[in-house]
Amino acid sequence: MRSVLQLTPAQRRELFVFFAETGDPYQTAVLGSFRLLPDSARLDELERDYREMREMFFEEPPAWPVLVERLRRLEDEINGKTGAGGDGDRKAEG
Repeated sequence: MRSVLQLTPAQRRELFVFFAETGDPYQTAVLGSFRLLPDSARLDELERDYREMREMFFEEPPAWPVLVERLRRLEDEINGKTGAGGDGDRKAEG
């Protein structure tokens, strides 16, 4: 079975017409557009929240920059941007 990302824009539009009730964003499912991380302003808010909830973890959670870098690498891998360093053209914030 082909991934939605492998479909042409016309094929994605057709899927949207026939399966619109599912809420799947076929029209915006294009290679390189998947995001795990929000913009930097939201990342700052999430970092503060992450620091404040540390006591809720049963074991020591990863440091914020490590967590963000892991997510960034996964996002790049999903979007086909992995290279030698695995971070594409983006660097960890925080």
